Amino acid sequence: METLTIRTDNKEQLNVIKAFLESIKVKFELSADVTPAPLQSVADDIREALEEVKLHQEGKIKLKGIREVLDEL
Repeated sequence: METLTIRTDNKEQLNVIKAFLESIKVKFELSADVTPAPLQSVADDIREALEEVKLHQEGKIKLKGIREVLDEL
């Protein structure tokens, strides 16, 4: 027996894969990757920051300077 791991966040893709496996009568199990909440929060913050950097590099937004950030605190 071999194990195949498929990772997707796309519900439509998951449904297609499940339907295919069922049609060829392959037994499978589904499990959700669970990231602990604090780590998920950090990951989300990093993802958001990287998106802002990308938008800045494309000239679509202007990032705040350190003085502006500190003044907000």
